[in-house]
Amino acid sequence: MDGTLNWTSSDLDGLAEVQGDQRVDFISDNTRTYLDVVFYVLVQGSISLLGSAGNILNILVFVKQGFKDTVNCSLMALSLSDLGSLVTLTWMSICYLPEFRFSGIEFESLDIQYLTACWPHGSFARITSCITAYISFERCLCTALPLKVKTIITPARTLIIMASIFLLQFSVVSLVFSSVRLGPVYYLRRNTTLVGLVYIDNGPYLENMAFSIDIGIQIFSFVIVAICTMILIQSLIRNRKWRNSATKSAVPDSVDSKTAREKRVVVMVTTISGIFIACYTPSVINLIIMLCFPDYSIVGAYSNTFILIWSLFLNLEAINSAVNIFIYYNMSSKFRTVFSLTLKSCTATAKSK
Repeated sequence: MDGTLNWTSSDLDGLAEVQGDQRVDFISDNTRTYLDVVFYVLVQGSISLLGSAGNILNILVFVKQGFKDTVNCSLMALSLSDLGSLVTLTWMSICYLPEFRFSGIEFESLDIQYLTACWPHGSFARITSCITAYISFERCLCTALPLKVKTIITPARTLIIMASIFLLQFSVVSLVFSSVRLGPVYYLRRNTTLVGLVYIDNGPYLENMAFSIDIGIQIFSFVIVAICTMILIQSLIRNRKWRNSATKSAVPDSVDSKTAREKRVVVMVTTISGIFIACYTPSVINLIIMLCFPDYSIVGAYSNTFILIWSLFLNLEAINSAVNIFIYYNMSSKFRTVFSLTLKSCTATAKSK
């Protein structure tokens, strides 16, 4: 997951019962309930819906472009993981909507979203992290071994690696799905029994195992992206110096054209990686704070602050998954052309119906 919402509604009921009036949180329960609607429903829901539409268009464009190029294979997989991340966040927003939660449904939506939205989103977010790390590493390899990289990294190998990333992360989240069952749960705050999550005997152990693996994947992929991005920035600086010196001498058009194409790809990958770092740095710092301050957790004295801060970080993750369409459109002339044709085709189909 994200190291984020590792909790259920029944956990909060128990927390409130134990702490009672001794809670010293900066944010009251009523204020947090209001802010939940603002950040989880309005902001997160809007970003997720728009981002999902954008990633569907990305997928259509990459399918039309084909998979003869390794970059297209990676970006297609990235769009799939971003779509999964945003769709699950959309479902999470619905579960937080008071009109849905208190509409008379026979289950506690906050518990159900923990299993059907929170963990699946975290899984797709980790896939996005790993794919971003792979794309960054591939570009670094292109700068280090420009003559050998096409024999090392092929479209077929890239597709296998992408599929392996998905399967690995799905196997991690399967531990969580095997740790709980749906069953009747009494909710103190609502004074009623609804369908919720019931842990099996070793459920918490399986969940903590998945949680630990997930944190490790997040931090590892983040470090890889950060290192590779710094290398790519240095590469762009060296390339600019080379181009400035090359203007003083004749450079074949074919060489200049190829160099320009490679530069555009590097700039695009660096931009994707930079946005990823900007959106994920707060959550990584937050994980470190969680390790240093035990009270800063869902069962600590500052649980409301904890939940609110993670809602902000989920919105940053949603932004990271939603903005790539603008990067592709502005930095890839081929994507822009196919995108325009695809949009016209979809518009014409909609009008004909």
